Amino acid sequence: TTMKKILIHSLSVLLLFTACQKEVSKEDETPEKPTPEKPIPVPPTPPATKEKTPEELLEGVWRLLSIKDSNDPLEREISNCKRQSSITFSKEHKASEISYFLDNELDECKHKSHQYTVSIKGDQLTLTEGEQKETYTYTIKDDILTLAYPLKQNDGQTITVTTTYKKGYNYDPKKELVGTWYIHNLKRGGYNQNDILEGGNCMTHEKIIFTETNIKIYQYDLGSVGCKEKLYQGTYEISEDLSKIIVTSKRDGFKGNRKFFLNNGTLEIFSYIDNGDLEQKFYRKEKKYTDE
Repeated sequence: TTMKKILIHSLSVLLLFTACQKEVSKEDETPEKPTPEKPIPVPPTPPATKEKTPEELLEGVWRLLSIKDSNDPLEREISNCKRQSSITFSKEHKASEISYFLDNELDECKHKSHQYTVSIKGDQLTLTEGEQKETYTYTIKDDILTLAYPLKQNDGQTITVTTTYKKGYNYDPKKELVGTWYIHNLKRGGYNQNDILEGGNCMTHEKIIFTETNIKIYQYDLGSVGCKEKLYQGTYEISEDLSKIIVTSKRDGFKGNRKFFLNNGTLEIFSYIDNGDLEQKFYRKEKKYTDE
């Protein structure tokens, strides 16, 4: 009948809908697949650093630091004048040297220039100027160039002279002078006179104070009434050849100078006393005498 057909059709639709619901539920129960992580990009390998050649390591300006002989435990005393000396290397197997020296007769700082051809073999560096050739054993470490040279002396013995230079270094004694310097030793006429210095514990108070522009010199003399202080103060400058301290008095504007050496933390001041003897006073930034 028509009614039976309608009922059968409705039942079929209901069964079909129920089946679809079950399938959808099963699909909903299926866990989602995790999204794969993007791979982390690997940075490109930097190009290998090219090792510098000996010529490239030497290239530049090297300023004199020290000179030492193998037969002497102490370094040579280098004047402020000589400390301006330098050697400059170029890539073209060339070197130029400016060597400063103090002319004691004229009391002037002078210099000589040299031009070299450079050859390197292992740790041997040869400088050739005309027919003269000198071969050094050399090393470079932390911008310090060390040259060791076998020097034959008049007595036939050979000593090694070791010279060091620093790259890109400009010697400026004014920077080293700033601070307080305390007297340590005294010489007169070339002889040690520390007994005079220490007699009565008076001169042991002496000191020099430098700022970037000003100077104070404290001197003491043991007179009949005890220890007497003399204070000299004013502005100062360093002479062009770096060998003298030029002081302009604060009191009267008088300008005077003193020759000085500055080496290995010791300040040496030269002057002449009444009898014409050369007097040398040696100062350091740490105190030697504690009687103040």
